[in-house]
Amino acid sequence: MPTRFCILAITTLLNVASATADVDAWAARNTEIKTLFEAGEYQKVTKLAKIALDKAIEEFGYDSHRAAINETALGTIYTAQGMYTLALPYVEHALQLHEANGNLEEAAGTMNNLATIYESLGVYDDAEAMLKRVIKVNTQIHGENSIPVAHNLHTLAGLYSTMLRVKEAAPLYEKAMEILKSIRGNLHPDIAYIWLGVGTLYEQLSKLGMAKSHYFNALDIMTKTLGREHPSTGSVYVRLGNVAKKQGFLLEAREHYQRSLRIYAKSLGEEHEVTQRVREKLRDID
Repeated sequence: MPTRFCILAITTLLNVASATADVDAWAARNTEIKTLFEAGEYQKVTKLAKIALDKAIEEFGYDSHRAAINETALGTIYTAQGMYTLALPYVEHALQLHEANGNLEEAAGTMNNLATIYESLGVYDDAEAMLKRVIKVNTQIHGENSIPVAHNLHTLAGLYSTMLRVKEAAPLYEKAMEILKSIRGNLHPDIAYIWLGVGTLYEQLSKLGMAKSHYFNALDIMTKTLGREHPSTGSVYVRLGNVAKKQGFLLEAREHYQRSLRIYAKSLGEEHEVTQRVREKLRDID
């Protein structure tokens, strides 16, 4: 499951002022979506986001600004669950509408989400091009040392890590960490996500001790800020399990996988594909 700043797209839900009864109801639904998403209640928020999109299309039109925001939200929720093929059409259409309507800031958030989907689907060239584009947009809007730019740099670093372009990934992680610590402080989920990214880079380089150390740094922050039962916390346990398995520590790996399984079963459901993937990891070491 991706952990890189899916929350950014969700926050756009609150950017449109309420003016009518329909808009008041729309804003109320979106506030609930944001709350459920931040709490990691993915089963509930997926159902609500589908209803909210249908309502937005019915009340404001398929090509409306508000429907585009709800498409972005639903696509983001699917992305957070690793359901990229479901997310893709919603996010692509939302981006078209944001750009056509001149909503530059919302377009930028959607671009970052779309780049994550492209990366996850293996379309690396498109992901890189999209990220370089959104960095320019966010630098223009917010400045080069802003939170949105830091998030984009982190996402680009993750892409380069996946592509094993280590010399390009490492300085981007460092720059993103520098910006975010100066604004967020040391104890924030954004910092945990960067620890995860750097840990993944070390894992890909087979530096498993370094990877594990960074994953534990991320786990400490996730537990303190998001809670022990949040899906993002579950994703850290999966990574720790993977490293322990590679090191030959099968009892430790099983413990980490079991913890992640309990979290995913509660937040995503027993039949969710992510939950099932963790079950498969457990079967592989039994």
